[in-house]
Amino acid sequence: MAMIEKTGSLPELVKTRESRFRFSWFKFGMILAGSGLGLCITFLLMVSPRFENIVRFSDGLVPIGLMFLFGGLGIVMAHYLEKPKEK
Repeated sequence: MAMIEKTGSLPELVKTRESRFRFSWFKFGMILAGSGLGLCITFLLMVSPRFENIVRFSDGLVPIGLMFLFGGLGIVMAHYLEKPKEK
């Protein structure tokens, strides 16, 4: 209390610390957008007569694989778009 009365401000030790964990909503949105794009491409492959049999007989691996692929691409894109530009 005496330190506050003397200096008029809080000491450096009492100031609020920034959290180490920062959740990026931009990255979360890019993951969802990439996963959605993967599902849309899966749907288009299932409707296409040329790829219909491949997708149907893969036991559901094509939709999951495309979701992971495009979700990962979304994370990479978010990293490069969110990164500050170095000069």
